[in-house]
Amino acid sequence: HTTFFSDYSSIVTFFLSSSFFLVIIKLKLNELPCFIRYVFYFISCHSFGMYLISYVFDKIIYSWIMMKVVNVGERLYYFIPAVLFVFMSSLVCSFIINILYERIIKKGVDSVVYKKC
Repeated sequence: HTTFFSDYSSIVTFFLSSSFFLVIIKLKLNELPCFIRYVFYFISCHSFGMYLISYVFDKIIYSWIMMKVVNVGERLYYFIPAVLFVFMSSLVCSFIINILYERIIKKGVDSVVYKKC
């Protein structure tokens, strides 16, 4: 069954994500340029939201690729663009959700709490 190797809970995904995490944790961020540190900080602030929303974009992009590209070998050409699309879409969506939360929902909740006092 192919989902054994490609599912979120697969052994391949586990080893790739663990290896990536170990590489990232060993980075000496103080030695990086300020802009790069800000990019890492920005992504880390939105990583949980990206994780939660990425499944939606995964389903959209991968079902589209599977529908348009029948040959499995040719699908590999779409791997990097698909991953980048899912990553960037999830980042933008998480950023927008955080802005909406901060400006609308949290402000509304704070105003209700302050009115009761």
